[in-house]
Amino acid sequence: MDQSIAQKFRLILEAEKAGLLPTIKKNRRAKEELAALFEKREDEAELGAFFHSKDLVYAQGDEAVIRFINIERALARIDRGEYGDCNVCGEGIAERRLQAVPWTMLCIACQERSEKERGVAQYNVCLAKRFDANDEEEAERKSERKSA
Repeated sequence: MDQSIAQKFRLILEAEKAGLLPTIKKNRRAKEELAALFEKREDEAELGAFFHSKDLVYAQGDEAVIRFINIERALARIDRGEYGDCNVCGEGIAERRLQAVPWTMLCIACQERSEKERGVAQYNVCLAKRFDANDEEEAERKSERKSA
C-alpha cells in the first residue's frame, strides 16, 4: 500500500482510538459502580435489574476494548509496512473495505470464509451439547426402568 494512503488511515485509526478511550474509562467506572451496587442490593427485582445493567455494560465495554486492540494492531501493521494486506491470504484489502473498517485484518473473501467456518463450528458445538443432553436423558430413562 502507498505510504500516503497508509498515513491517511493512521490518522483515521488514531482518531477512532482516541474516541474509544472515554468509552472504555466510562465503562470501567460503571463496572465499579455496579459492583458497589451489588453489595447494597435489597431484593430480587433490584438483583434482576443489576444483572441486566451489568450485562449491557460488560458487552459495550468488551466491544470497545476489542476494537481498541484491533486498532493498536492496525497501527502496528502500518509501522511494519503490512497495513492493507490480508493476514490470511496476503492479498491486498480493498480500500473501500478499509474505509468502512480501517482496523480489519482480512479481505472480504477471507472474512466471509472465517464467519462461515465460525458459524459451522458454533453449530457443531450446539449439536454436540444437544447430543450430550440426549445421552444423559437416555441414561436417566434406563436407570428409571431398571429401578422400576
